[in-house]
Formats: sequence, C-alpha cells, structure tokens
Amino acid sequence: MKTTRYTYSNTFNQIMFGVFGHDKELKHREYIFSIPSNWKVMSVNDAKQLQKQMMKKQQFLKQKSAQ
Repeated sequence: MKTTRYTYSNTFNQIMFGVFGHDKELKHREYIFSIPSNWKVMSVNDAKQLQKQMMKKQQFLKQKSAQ
C-alpha cells in the first residue's frame, strides 16, 4: 500500500494554514496486489463482455431446452 499525505513544507506555512487542520490529511492511497502469473487479469470491460456472453449462452440453452 502506498499512501501520500499533505504536509506543511515549513513552519511559516504551518502557522498561516494550520488553522484549517489539513496537516497530514490523506491525499492519495494506492493498493498494489501481486497475483500468480497463471491467473487471468480482467478489466471491468472484459468482465462486462463476459457477462453478456454468459447471458446469451443461458438464453440459448433455455430456448434449446424448451424445444
């Protein structure tokens, strides 16, 4: 996990802007995951396409079993 926080660069800025209480406030957080190389990594678009394909296949199987 990588975290970035706001901090004052010097005491003058801390005195001037410390009233707002933004010192050490979270700016950005990034999560980093490691997965085995044999796993497939899917984007959101890939997952949506796969869902559409599965729905089409289910409809086809329902039609086929109804006949």
